[in-house]
Amino acid sequence: MITNMVYSGTKRRFPNVKIISTHGGGTMPYLARRIGMLAEFLASETASSRRQKKCAPIQDLLFDLTACTTPNAMPAILDLVPSSQLMIGFDWPMMHNTHQTCSNFIRTTPLLSDADRTAIFGGTAVKLFSRICAKNCK
Repeated sequence: MITNMVYSGTKRRFPNVKIISTHGGGTMPYLARRIGMLAEFLASETASSRRQKKCAPIQDLLFDLTACTTPNAMPAILDLVPSSQLMIGFDWPMMHNTHQTCSNFIRTTPLLSDADRTAIFGGTAVKLFSRICAKNCK
């Protein structure tokens, strides 16, 4: 879905639409640079310009960390986007058994600061949905 949105230009045509990619974007953190490198074959601009334009929409995405809070997944996500674009949510009832493990990883990983953790556990979502929260989160 993410690759399609990038290569079709959908993400660029609708830059104000916020996309939350669930489960850490699946394989996206691992494939983002490959997608950027393939851009040189899919456009007529210079290679570096194409790569930058194709990867930029991926770096605008927000990522839900459900089921990807592991020592190998988290560095890949943090290499792609800043922690301010991360949040946690759980697919209920499918992922409810992973809640404690995921939460503990976020609380203890040295890859995140206390401010990062606060944002992931709610601050990013409140900011994203500020209009809704202004009416309903009192």
